[in-house]
Amino acid sequence: YKKKKKNIDFLFYGNINERRSKILEEIKSLGYKIVILTTNNLKKLVQYIKRSRIVIILHSYENDMKVDFYRINLLLSNNTFIIHEALSEEEKENYKLFDKIIFSKYNNFVKDCIKYISLSQNERNKIAHETYIWFKKNHTLSKYLPIKDIVNIDKN
Repeated sequence: YKKKKKNIDFLFYGNINERRSKILEEIKSLGYKIVILTTNNLKKLVQYIKRSRIVIILHSYENDMKVDFYRINLLLSNNTFIIHEALSEEEKENYKLFDKIIFSKYNNFVKDCIKYISLSQNERNKIAHETYIWFKKNHTLSKYLPIKDIVNIDKN
């Protein structure tokens, strides 16, 4: 994908519920350009990601607050600056494993969005690239799903 001009302040993709809508509407009310996208077209999604200064990840429900691997794999592999809603207390160990990701508690989410959108694009790019390098080095798929296990599936 060609480098796109970053003309979207915040991108959120996924289904909207009351919990997510509250944060998204508050950001929008502050005058920021926010795009809410629901698509399963990967090419379209990546084009929007490339045009976005910050991609935000909000949990759907308070009782399921884990690392959103579905989103972060695509985002971090594309050097995207993300703000991920904080994890639940039960997921505290994952904070240690994913300490380079910017997490924000629900009640501070808008404040943290404003903090990071206030940085220059170069500063956000630097943070995103450092996170990408860290993720690539420490969280390869083979770390979680060893190739030898995949190869041996048919042998059992």
